Amino acid sequence: MALRYLGGGSYTGICAVFGVARATLYNCLWEVVDAMNTTPAIYFNFEPGDPTWRQRTAHGFQRRRRSPFDNISGATDGIAVQQEQPLASNVPCVADYFSRKRFYALNTQEICNAQ
Repeated sequence: MALRYLGGGSYTGICAVFGVARATLYNCLWEVVDAMNTTPAIYFNFEPGDPTWRQRTAHGFQRRRRSPFDNISGATDGIAVQQEQPLASNVPCVADYFSRKRFYALNTQEICNAQ
């Protein structure tokens, strides 16, 4: 439920599909967010000093997208998932959840390689 919500799903649709109340969905969401926030940094193998690795990685992007660029080593994207204002009793700093887009949101980001 949390992943579907973070991917842009409507809370009403998710609740209907899974047969749960809105409070259950939000409890699930906060469990996932708390788990992500307490997980140690994800290991990302980036070897900029290895020219063979750089060429192989860039070639993968070039081949998949027919790109004219020959030096891409990763792709990143993100989305601000709008949410209700969190309660001060649930988070250390409510202001941390207020986005530059002028609403409360979870900042979700992804980075990937050519595969």
